[in-house]
Amino acid sequence: MKKVYLLASVFALSATSFAQLQSEQILHHISDNVESTRPVPAYNDADRAPGDPIYQDDFSNAGLWDVSADGNGNAFEIVSTYPSIDQYWGQMASTTAGNGFAIFDGVQYLLAGTVTAQDVYCSLIAPISCTGISNVTLEFEQRYRAFNADQVFVEVSNDGTNWTQWEMNAALAGNGPTVQDLQRIDISSVAGNQANVYVRFHWQELGGDPQFGSGYAWAVDDLNVFESWDYDQQLTDNYFRSGVGVSYPAGLEYYKIPDEQITAIEFSGKTQNLGAQIQTGAKLNVDVSGAGTYTGTSATVDLAVGAGDSLATTTDFTPSAMGTYNISWWVDGTNAEEVTDNDTMTTSIEVTDYEYARDNGIITSSIGNVSSNTGAPLTIGNVFNIFADGTVGAVSIRITDDATNDGQIMFAQIMIFDAGVGEYVYADVTPDYTVTGSDLGSYVTLTFENAVQVSAGDDILVLAGHYGGGTELRFGLSNATDEQTVLGYTSGSATPFFLSSPSAVMMTLDMRDFTSIEENTTNFNIGQNAPNPFDNTSIINYTLEEAANVSVEFVDAAGKVVKSINNGVQTSGSYQIDLSGSDFAEGVYFYTFTIGEQKVTKRMVVTK
Repeated sequence: MKKVYLLASVFALSATSFAQLQSEQILHHISDNVESTRPVPAYNDADRAPGDPIYQDDFSNAGLWDVSADGNGNAFEIVSTYPSIDQYWGQMASTTAGNGFAIFDGVQYLLAGTVTAQDVYCSLIAPISCTGISNVTLEFEQRYRAFNADQVFVEVSNDGTNWTQWEMNAALAGNGPTVQDLQRIDISSVAGNQANVYVRFHWQELGGDPQFGSGYAWAVDDLNVFESWDYDQQLTDNYFRSGVGVSYPAGLEYYKIPDEQITAIEFSGKTQNLGAQIQTGAKLNVDVSGAGTYTGTSATVDLAVGAGDSLATTTDFTPSAMGTYNISWWVDGTNAEEVTDNDTMTTSIEVTDYEYARDNGIITSSIGNVSSNTGAPLTIGNVFNIFADGTVGAVSIRITDDATNDGQIMFAQIMIFDAGVGEYVYADVTPDYTVTGSDLGSYVTLTFENAVQVSAGDDILVLAGHYGGGTELRFGLSNATDEQTVLGYTSGSATPFFLSSPSAVMMTLDMRDFTSIEENTTNFNIGQNAPNPFDNTSIINYTLEEAANVSVEFVDAAGKVVKSINNGVQTSGSYQIDLSGSDFAEGVYFYTFTIGEQKVTKRMVVTK
């Protein structure tokens, strides 16, 4: 997580009330590595045509590189394997990793508690001649995982004294997945037609804080400096946004959308011209397949050499059915692309009966607290837009598999933004839930005793909470998301903080009402199970005024059927169902009587 000391508020809901929002430094948990699925383009000469190589290096000769230590003894290394950080970072998977690669390992210092300020370089000793070549591209393969305040750069000079730097991986969320990919940079402004071009890789982390101030690692390999292709347009970012221009100017991304919350989705992306010629007619294309189809394009633009632009399709897309929608973004232009491995990005979203989520379901890291609140109670969660009137009956929250979570108490809470007062106002909280060993590494569903009513146009803040302590409950984090849309409250604070460079808290809203639903019926009556809550036994009494087919279904808070009873056709009269606690685990359940064509649902609680 990039450390932010002061940020101007851009929270669109209330510039006044949210101007005092404070950025918080996440109290990081070094999580097991979850690797990005971004494809790694093959490294071979065929991929480079018609670009001509100027210089190539596979790090098989360490003597070509200067990896001198900084004043605190930190340094890059050139190695062919690096197993010591597998758990947190995996293994370098560049094309020629077996020949050698350069790596800066920050985890070793963090684990040892000996972090000092780090300012280290891996510098190519001999200069590269780019004489007569006006358009130059540098590419390399990398492996990187962001953590706290570390920054990584590629730096180029044409005199060995004055350096131009390009920050790499700046958009990656701290403690997110490891990225293994190919990076390309247009270095023509520094290297074009220059006789002596110097290249170096730079790792910097100046905090030197043993608890927060280190990083995982950065490895680089297979450096290739070549004459730029004429036509090479790169897609650098992709977006799918709902609620654009409402409470957030750019809208928000949702990976699960309840049927009742379907609204228009707008597609956009960013592109850059890495070629040597003006990219005329550059445009963004989007294709949707699966449960529904869509094809859209942006207006065209002309991109000067090295220039970039943000593009959006001219039409939006409103899903029409439940199911999975696969989305592809790609860029092209008037002239055919000579390189296509950097043109396309894909993702998928799902329209569901009742689930609403802003995370993609892949846990990449976790949060237990923030640095200013260690050991104290915390609530943390995501902002959601509401596009149609509805209810929130439950929240499912992903917790980590840390053994210390066993026995911890957690809860969910909902706040609704009140434009009149310019702040989030408490709506409801679930009963406390004690985590058990079987919950570790999974979603825990917490149900509201009375469903929270929400209205079209509302912005709600859904929070996961714990009560602090020596070992704090850890909630799962997933994909990177928009700043100031992951908010929380530290102990005793009435004003929320936001995480800088945040990842979405893994939580799914259940847009169903789980409280008792009594229909207006005159031909039968269903009683509440008694006692409720219960441990060993409980009884449900019901009466029929006329003969009817009777069945009962018991489901847990996640919607899983755990018990079914089919009594067939019963005559008018009074009846009883005996329940045994041995048939149910501890938790909240809902039982639905189907009497002929009518249904009645009630809530019961099992305690152990």
